This record gives sequence, structure tokens and C-alpha cells, in this order.
Amino acid sequence: MKLIICEKPDQASKIKMALVGENDIEVMAARGHLVELSFGNEEKGDRWTYPNIMPPDELRIAPIDSDCQRILDNMATRFMDADVIISATDLDREGSAIFYEILLYVSAKLGRDFSDRLKRMEVSSLTTKEIQQSWKKLKDFDWGRSMAGYTRNIQDMQWGINLTRALTLAAQGFDPGQSVLSGGRVQTAILKIIYDRDKLIADFVPDEYHQIKVICDTDAGQFEAIYDGPRIDSKERADEIVADITGADTVVDVKHEDKSNPPPAPFNGTDLQVEGNKVTGISAKEIADRSNGVAQKLYTKGIISYPGTDSQKHPADWEDKDFDILYDMLDKVLSGFARSRKRPVEGGKEDPAHPAIRPVSKVSEDSLDAKEAKLYNLICRRCAAGFMEDSVDAITNFTMDINGHPFKAIGKVLKVEGWREVYPYGMQDDKSLPDVNDGDDAHVAKVKREKKTTKPKPHYNTITIITEADKKKLGTKNTRPAIIDKLVKRGYVKAASSGKKKVMTVTPLGRKVIDVLTEFAPMSTNTSMTIMFENNMDDIEQSENAPSEFESRNTEMLEALSEIMTAMKTSHADIGARLTDIDRDEYIKCPTCGKAMVERKAKKTKTRFVGCTGYPECDTSFFLNPGEQLRKGLKCKCGLPLASGVLNDFNRGDLEYVRCLANCSQSPLICAKCGNVVRPFKSRKGGSFVRCCDTINNFEMRL
Repeated sequence: MKLIICEKPDQASKIKMALVGENDIEVMAARGHLVELSFGNEEKGDRWTYPNIMPPDELRIAPIDSDCQRILDNMATRFMDADVIISATDLDREGSAIFYEILLYVSAKLGRDFSDRLKRMEVSSLTTKEIQQSWKKLKDFDWGRSMAGYTRNIQDMQWGINLTRALTLAAQGFDPGQSVLSGGRVQTAILKIIYDRDKLIADFVPDEYHQIKVICDTDAGQFEAIYDGPRIDSKERADEIVADITGADTVVDVKHEDKSNPPPAPFNGTDLQVEGNKVTGISAKEIADRSNGVAQKLYTKGIISYPGTDSQKHPADWEDKDFDILYDMLDKVLSGFARSRKRPVEGGKEDPAHPAIRPVSKVSEDSLDAKEAKLYNLICRRCAAGFMEDSVDAITNFTMDINGHPFKAIGKVLKVEGWREVYPYGMQDDKSLPDVNDGDDAHVAKVKREKKTTKPKPHYNTITIITEADKKKLGTKNTRPAIIDKLVKRGYVKAASSGKKKVMTVTPLGRKVIDVLTEFAPMSTNTSMTIMFENNMDDIEQSENAPSEFESRNTEMLEALSEIMTAMKTSHADIGARLTDIDRDEYIKCPTCGKAMVERKAKKTKTRFVGCTGYPECDTSFFLNPGEQLRKGLKCKCGLPLASGVLNDFNRGDLEYVRCLANCSQSPLICAKCGNVVRPFKSRKGGSFVRCCDTINNFEMRL
């Protein structure tokens, strides 16, 4: 029996329908990831500790929930019966990792090695034709891609948990009510990029300069020209130029040229998110979501090819007839357009697993929901544009020397519409100039002068940060929008309207997180570290000995994490103080381990105490009596702070006292009779009292 494992039920249904008539096959579907990774030395509900870093083979792999458990149990039964086990999950690292995790779990559960039964089914679209072709040409199992994807899961899990615990526990040591402060391999790097842009804008010092424009009269009509010399930085220089050119006569040098603009390349995954958001208004997250995104739904319905591709190229093995089929389909969808290329324009980016995104079947847009229809139409238009001729702009350049000062005017008019007929998005309005001939006279009829200031680069928005993350190889097409969304939900980033766009700025909390990580664990915010990780995953995928490369690269990356966690553990108290805005010179230093101590309240008894932030490794604590307050800035000779309170004496009324928090031998609170150090006790009625030498509240304060 041949067992085919798919990533989702919709894919399984498509494959099952396409292979009707094939003998002795069974198609089973996952629900995306079925298992989750956790530390083998921890159980759910255990108190958080860090660092906790484990090699991959010591991690626990367990079903996410009972439904996943049921699916895995069924798969395990069928694994035993199968002669060939075929991975038909999405053909990328995450898809391959989903199958690999199933393989690891089932193999461990059954105590069996299934590696000699594995094959790979490679499809880029869920059409009947492509599924059947792939079935006839099953490939060897993609160990490299699977282990590279599994590596991402391992590293993201261990980096995320350890950074989150380090930040959260450090902050909660000073403020027990502090909510979770998350960190992550990619999340922190993207937050640092937004932080750096904010800082660049905040630190930007604008320069003043002057812009001069002229309105010129000619026999053919008026036009506006702008000063084209060195930047005018002073009012005095601007005054000189204005005086020189006011009312002047000059001659216009005219040049005409045609500029050809080739069609855009077909979409890859990132391009689709960026352009799809600009044109349709659908958010990048809605487009990219792997489980229920708009593009994913179009793919699983067999309408477009795989949307997670990096490629801007059509299938490498396509012949002219294949492009004719694509053109005919597009021609029906878009009701006719002028084809001028036998083979459409392509871009430079490649993906060894998938071609660029394209429609693979014609459907009525009425059969799709509104967002699906918009995105499908955009993909069709983008592909159709590639078959069409270049658009051509007629460019006109006027240049003038007005009494020794250069001025220019540029006109642009669309001359040949070409591919813009079907893909008009992002077009600029025409700017025409009068029909002036080379050498014609012109007269300066008006001078306009404006004081301006230089501007910093703009704040990032969702689309520009996705583009920047793509350039720096941070995250994947599917994860970037979700990570940005998480930064907003965590309160690290605020998305605020600025004109027609929403800009992203780092919140005070986000700045604190980046400030402490930059100071105490700079490797965690360094994008070069994340790029190194991506390169390591490339090496695993491309290696001829994937298991060996998997082990060495994971060891390297976990050693880097260990170095970061060691630095954060050493600076645990300083990090907590910075995150909670506590002056590091004022916090209480634990006499046992040297870490910070903070005031807390016992969960069960509600008793107040000062405890070490190094708990449970250090359990040093000092209890506070009812009403006692720590005296800020006042310390006992032993170095611990003093605590003050009031004793309620029946005969003498309220009696104030001051004592050492630890009631050490140098505490100022002593027995008035024997001179020994005394400490207050909590009375049954809720007050406090001092007892020594068979007397109550007979104490004095020593200097």
C-alpha cells in the first residue's frame, strides 16, 4: 500500500480526486503542524527557569491537542501497513518539516525506522494534471529541506522560550504583576530594525535650504522650472539668485526621448503581499496566513500555483505550448489583451522548488468571496502584463541658463500604454510641457521662493518592514506578517495613522526591551546573527549529508544562544531594574547571592516579605510585619535597608521604631534592659509587639 500524507484536508481531497483509479493508495491529511516541541526535562506547569537549552534529540515531541493525537494515532497505524510513505505536504521548508515531525513522532511511538520507505511528491499547483504528473515521477525524500525546516522550529522554540523567560523573570523580580515580555530570534531582530529607524528620526537634525522656481513665458505657453544647481543653504545666497534671475530673458534647450518600461515580473510570495496590500487593501497577514489566508485558499482550491514561492520565473521546463495555454486562460479571464511576446517577462529571483505565482485554472469571480476575487484578478493581471509590449513614456527635458544659474523642467506623457492596459497600478499622472522648440526664447515672468528643511527617512509601515525583513532574510513570507502583528499585540510596537498610511513606532516598553538586550545581550538583536542562521539552514538543505550538517549547525546556533543566556543570567537584576524603571543604585542586594531583592506578597498568607529575585536557586527572604515600610535611602551598617513601623502599646499608645531588615547584630532596635537586638512579632490582633527579658515593648533605639 502507498500512503500519501498531505498538509491539509483540502489538499488531500484534491490529490485523492486526481488519483482516482490508482490502485492500493491511501491519502491522509494533517491539520498543519500536529506536534509541538518542549523541553524533555520539564513538565507543563513547572516553574519557569532559564537558561534551558537542549540538543534536538533531547526535546520532547508531543501532539498539540487531542485531535492531533487522534490523527497521529491513525497515521501510525497506516505507516505500519505502507510499503511506500509519500510526503505531499507543501513543497517548502515548513511543509517538509510538518511531515518530518510526523515521521519523528510515529517512528518513536512505534520504535520503527521508516526511512527506507519514504518518497517525495512535488507539486506547485493542485491541478489534476500536475498531481498526476508528480505521481508518476516521485522523488527521493527531501531530507535536507525537511531538516532545515525542523531546524527553524527547534531554534525558534528554544530562542523564543529562553529570551521570553529571561526578560519576564527579570522584570517580575521587581514587579510581580509584570505581564509576559516575549522575545524571539526573528521577532527581536525585526523590533530592533523599527527601533533603529525611530531613533534615526528622533536624532535627526534638519537642515534648512531654499528652493527657487520660475514661471517662464514662451510663444508656445507657460511652464514652471526649478533651480538645478548646488543646494542653497543660506538666505543670502537665495537672495542673490532671485535678484539675478528676476525678469531675465533666456533660451530653452530642449531634448526629447522615449523611455521604455518593461512589464513587471510575475509575483513571488513577498511581492504578492506588498502589491496585494497596496492595490486591494487586503492586509499582508490576511494574504500570507498559511492556514487560512486568501492566497492559501486560492491555492488549495486549485486556482493558483503555490503562493509561498521566492521565484519570479515561470517553470523552467515550459515549452511554447505551455505559455500558449497560460495566455489562452488569461485571455478568457481578462476578456482579451494584446499579446506581443511569445514568452512573458520574468524576474531575477529563483526558487528551486516552485515557479512564480500564476493562475492555474479559470474560474468565475462570482464563485469566489470578495477578497479571493480581488487577489485572483490581480494575479491574472500581473501574469498577463508579462505577455504585453513595453509601455513607453515620452520624456521632455527643458534646461536653461538664467544669468549663470541652471534651471530645468521635466515633462512625461504616456506614449504607448502597453502592459499598463491590464496593470495600471502605481501609474503617475502625465505632466506635459508646452510645445517649445530647441533654442526658443523664454522670459522669467515670476519667481517663487520657498524655505524648506531636509527630512529623515519615514517611519516603517507594515509593507515597508516586510520588505526590509525580506532583504535581510529575517523570517519567512508566511511568518513576517504574523511576527509584526505579535509585536503590536505585545505592546512593543504601535501602529498609528499618518496621512493615508499606518506607521509603526516602538512603544516605551519596546524601547526598554531593545535597550536592555542591546546593552546586556547584543547578539540577540543583531540581524547578522539571524542572517547567519538562515545561511546555516541553506547549508543543511543543500548538504549531501543532511543529518551531519543538521547536528553541527544546530550545535553552533544553540551555543550562540547559550552565550546570550549566560550574559542575561549574569545581569538578571540589572535587566529587571531597567525594565521596571527602578534605580539600580537603590535596589536591595541579596546578602547570599548578590542579586536584587524586591518586596513581594505571599500568595497564600498575603504576608509581605522581601525576597531574592534569584529564587528558586536562592531562597533568601526577610518578612515584613504589618504596617512596616522600607526606609528609602537608609541602610543598616550591614548594608541591608532599615524598616520602620509602629507598635501599639496599651499603656503608652503608638511607639515608633526602626530596625534592620535582617535583624542583624547591628540593628538599631534593642532591648532597653539587656541591650540585645530585638525584633517585632505579629500579634494575634494584627498589630506588632517586642518582647525580651519578660517584658513587652521595653525597647530603645541606638545610634
